[in-house]
Amino acid sequence: MWVKVIAQNVIGNSSDSTLGNGAKIILTFTPDAPKNLARDTAKTNKYQVGLTWNQGDYDGGWPV
Repeated sequence: MWVKVIAQNVIGNSSDSTLGNGAKIILTFTPDAPKNLARDTAKTNKYQVGLTWNQGDYDGGWPV
């Protein structure tokens, strides 16, 4: 699976991300969802959103 990012807001959709060729993601397990996902107001402005989170309990043994 290749992943590209598209931002969406009230104005519409951005073009897809162009940094590199995307990321190839191959999972042989299902990791737990991140915990405590929250906006980091100190790193959020009109151009970017800062996020913080904690790693889920199970990551399949791979670093996140």
